[in-house]
Amino acid sequence: MEELEPGTYDGVVVDAEELDDDALSLEIALTSGPHKGAVVRVRGPRSGRDAVSVLGLPVTIDVRDDGIRVAF
Repeated sequence: MEELEPGTYDGVVVDAEELDDDALSLEIALTSGPHKGAVVRVRGPRSGRDAVSVLGLPVTIDVRDDGIRVAF
């Protein structure tokens, strides 16, 4: 899949994996916008969350030129 254009996207976490460096890898199915139905993978700090606790949670992805932010 191509990179997402800057903007805000809604999604739901469909898979998550805890990584060795205290990070989480998330697979998020997009539920809005032109890429609706696509699955994207993002990686970030665990911030006290574990992989099981985030499964099925709705998220908002904010894509900017300087990076991506995922809000639960």
